[in-house]
This record gives sequence, structure tokens and C-alpha cells, in this order.
Amino acid sequence: GIRGLVKLLRENFSGGEPHPTILPRGRKCTLLIDGNGYLFYLLQSPDGLRNVQREFGGVYSAIEGLIREHIALLRAAELNVKIYFDGQPRMKQATLKKRSENIRENWTELFNLCYDWDEYLSKLSTGDFSFQENLPVPPLCSLQLDETLRELKVEIIKCEAEADQDIALACSQQNADCAPGEELCFCLGQDSDFFVFKDCPYIQFSDLHMDVITEVNTKNVKETIAQARVNKIWRRSQTAAMVGLTEQQFVELCILIGNDYTGRETCPRNFFSPLPDMSALKAEEDNEADSDDDINEEGTTEADNDDVELVDFESLAIVEKEPLADLTGKESSSDLTLMESSSDLAVKESSS
Repeated sequence: GIRGLVKLLRENFSGGEPHPTILPRGRKCTLLIDGNGYLFYLLQSPDGLRNVQREFGGVYSAIEGLIREHIALLRAAELNVKIYFDGQPRMKQATLKKRSENIRENWTELFNLCYDWDEYLSKLSTGDFSFQENLPVPPLCSLQLDETLRELKVEIIKCEAEADQDIALACSQQNADCAPGEELCFCLGQDSDFFVFKDCPYIQFSDLHMDVITEVNTKNVKETIAQARVNKIWRRSQTAAMVGLTEQQFVELCILIGNDYTGRETCPRNFFSPLPDMSALKAEEDNEADSDDDINEEGTTEADNDDVELVDFESLAIVEKEPLADLTGKESSSDLTLMESSSDLAVKESSS
């Protein structure tokens, strides 16, 4: 994903909408789900951590139960569901290396757990299953997800590369005639790349809640009805405005700070750390006349001036009228053009 972006938004804009969004019933809404993220979400859920038992290689009947129960709730809310799966990834080697390191760390954690069995039993006795998050995922869990979805006749889309861009393109096309706030197609996932895609309203798994209602139908039979309630729907235009940028500047910023496809070497690791509290930023601007004496010329308070330099977003943005330059200071022979069709995060190279 995009380094540091989720942390920035979570710490400064963690509140949901003034009023949660209720997705309409009647098969009007469609959720395009990132399959890999969906599996991870189910495994990390409270029931997943409690019942899957990763320390023993996984209880696959428990995984099947998680999938069936969640799909049943989505259908009870009368939502259309399509699940996309990654094909051959085209990520940077550094990203693949990092994922391999995480897998090794998970297996090391399992070894340590087996070595200290008393500590394991102690964790079970307290009902704290959070340690499961650091253990290896069951090796056949992806196959279990695929087979269960096929049995449930859920529409599955296998992508050639990573599913993110295909999801974003399909979402954008289905919402082509909808104004912001009136969309009927949403991306459901847990990947910060989705913050940057054009015309792709994004719902994080943690922000989707299913309210279950049991009703008695005309035949005096109880039936379960669900309602999908969303705390926050992210749209690129709104997210960019939150951090004081235009959409184009926001995309260029996300390219600069690094993601799964572009390098991270050009931006320092603590890039976001000098940013002020965004929730207080507007209040500071409203009282600018009263606070001018407390702000020095670099844009930081006197108390913070020793170590902190405020990031100037305007100076970071790439200006269209000026040619891009390489590290030697020479004009580049090519320019970066944002792909508006499937993904603004994707970059194509065209000759000048």
C-alpha cells in the first residue's frame, strides 16, 4: 500500500460520517470485494482468531463457516457481491521481499509458541486470542475460500495481475452516471491504494457493519433480514481536500512517498511525522490573526522549532508547466502521465 497514508488518515480523520450510510436493499447496490483482503479480514475477525486455531495448521471447517455466515449476511441485506482475486503480481522486488520476511517472522513466532507451551496454555485460559494474528495463516485457506464461494455461487473474477486496478475500473464504470454520494457500486477492501483511485468510493472492511433483524413473514415463518451500515465511505476528492491538496497533487504525493509499484527511496521514512494535528488545523486557520505571533517563519511553533520542519505540500507537487528532472538535474526524456481510465495510481511512460 501507500506508506504512512492510513496512519495519517486514522490519526487525524478517524471519525465517521455525521450519519452512517445505509446501503439500500433490493439488489440495487454492488460490492466489489478484494478477495485476498477479504480472507485476511475473516481470519482476523474475533471469531476467526478464536476458532481457526492457526497453531495447529488451521481448522478449515471454521474457515468455511466464517465465509458462509458473512456471505449469508450480505445476501440478507440484498447486496450484489463480486469477489476479485489477484493474478500474477507485478510488484517491486522490495515489496515481495518484505512479504517473505513477514512470513518467516510468523513461523518464528509459532516456533517460540511451541517452545513455551505453558505460556500458550496461559493465553488460552485468559481468552486472549490476539496472539493468533502473528502466526502463519493456514496453508490451504485460499483454496478453502475459493471452493466455498463456488459452492455458494458467488461471482468470482480472476485478474491477470493485482485485482486493485480491475476493481477500481469496474467501480468507476458502474458509477459513471452517478453524482458523488449517489453511487450504487462500492469497493470493499483493506488496501490504502484504494484511497487514490479515481471515481472509486471505498469502504474499509472495518467500516461495514451488518445489522440483523429477524422478522416474521406473511407465512408466519421467521426470516433474517440484514441492513448494511457504513461508518465511512472514502472518495478521492474528499480525501485530498482533507489534507489540503487537489486530487492531482494527492496522486502525485502518493507516488512520491512510495507504494507497491513506485520506489520509496526518494522520500524519508518519517515523511508524515512533521505534519500538525489536522483536526486542529482549521481552527488554527480561523484564528490565524491571533496565532501569528506564535508561529515562526518556517511554519512551526517556537516550542517545536528545534527538530521539526513543516512539510510544504505545494512545493512537493509536480507542476505541469515545468519538465520533470532526473537526479542529475537534466530534463528527463520522458514524462509521467497518470492513467485516468483504470487507475490514477498507475503510471505509464510516454516519450516526449
